[in-house]
Amino acid sequence: MFGIGFPPFTGGPFRYMDQQGISNIVDIMHRLAQKYGNNFVLCERLMQMAKSNKKFHQ
Repeated sequence: MFGIGFPPFTGGPFRYMDQQGISNIVDIMHRLAQKYGNNFVLCERLMQMAKSNKKFHQ
């Protein structure tokens, strides 16, 4: 199991983000950042991936 709770057979956190949709994850993280602060601010790459509808795994 990865240290953040994703069993390897599920594909890990990046596969999870692909399945949920990067733009959905970005929206959730924006709301969390507004509510809880800088710990939830996203990196530029995730925001660009959401805008261009890209995935980690093709």
